[in-house]
Amino acid sequence: MRYVSILAFVALSFAAACATQPAKVPPPEAAQPAATRPERSGSVPIVSRGRSCNSAVIVAAMNEHDGVAEENAWIAENYPGATKNASTVTICDHKPVHKIDLDTANGRQVTLFFDVSSWAGKAK
Repeated sequence: MRYVSILAFVALSFAAACATQPAKVPPPEAAQPAATRPERSGSVPIVSRGRSCNSAVIVAAMNEHDGVAEENAWIAENYPGATKNASTVTICDHKPVHKIDLDTANGRQVTLFFDVSSWAGKAK
């Protein structure tokens, strides 16, 4: 009889444990793209891609005219309202890159690098 009582107690304990709701687990945070940092309200996203020679944005174009237009479009999309201060061509990892200095819309100064090896020096 004692064995039946213990078995009933275990069964009731198990049933009670199964009946309780599991602890609520907070949903995982939405994954942030590797190219951006968290934004503050009213700020411009800070893009890490293109911020160094090693992470230069690859601009695939057929000629200089199209390449510069693609650079400008990338800047307008990632740094809306930014203005160019200077643009120079330099060598990075044995490839030509455009180094462009910007003033962002929120007053920061940013230097961007664009890999132009596929079209540098090619006329339209």
